[in-house]
Amino acid sequence: MHYLGGKFRSKKQICEYLKEVIEKNDIKEYIEPFCGSLWITSELAKHDLDINYTVSDSHKALIAMWKEMQQGWIPDFPDDTTELEKIYDNLKLTKHTEFTPMHGFIGFSCGYSGKYFGGFARGHNDGSYAKTCWNSIKKHKLRHLSKFNFDCCDYTQYNGVKDALIYCDPPYEKTTKYSSNFDSSQFWDWVREMSKDNIVLVSECQAPDDFQSVLDINVDRGIRSGKGNVSYKIQTEGLYQAILP
Repeated sequence: MHYLGGKFRSKKQICEYLKEVIEKNDIKEYIEPFCGSLWITSELAKHDLDINYTVSDSHKALIAMWKEMQQGWIPDFPDDTTELEKIYDNLKLTKHTEFTPMHGFIGFSCGYSGKYFGGFARGHNDGSYAKTCWNSIKKHKLRHLSKFNFDCCDYTQYNGVKDALIYCDPPYEKTTKYSSNFDSSQFWDWVREMSKDNIVLVSECQAPDDFQSVLDINVDRGIRSGKGNVSYKIQTEGLYQAILP
């Protein structure tokens, strides 16, 4: 699934580290408050670990989509790109008032660069992006959905949790955001507090001085110009953990 900030390219390295942490510390509760496209949780689930998965996101349409797919829902969409764009445009009209599974699926799968209704994405070599997205979900994620406990909530919902591994992939600072009102300073304060009773790991390109990177990953990022041309550059992302006193 194409998703802004998705972890398709780095999922294996991140999950190998998460697996080590879980086994070393006998973790029984895994929490992911920014589940997005489920690349990390689905990859981790391949290891058949004896843990409880709680995955959430504050995006209502996204969680509605995952919950419905968990119950066997199959999105119905046309192969014809012109007809698909009509559906996209129609759903976009109610993106702020309706949060159906179809809003979630079409909004992200057909949104430019994986941004929710961020302009209709064209030019896919294998047909529509919706088809590619659904094929990816079927191949990598569908069989794992029954293992997950989904919730639609803010990350602060987990205040008071103890003895869990919490993996966070928040909107990156100084990059295109899913939401314009995400307070990064408040988030890092929350991570500091939660790290007192949990293992909290955060994917980011940078972090405050009282955090250390426990894993550095070089990611090949595609940058699309206004003319549609794509260039690539290597970007280093870290997996950060608070340095406790």
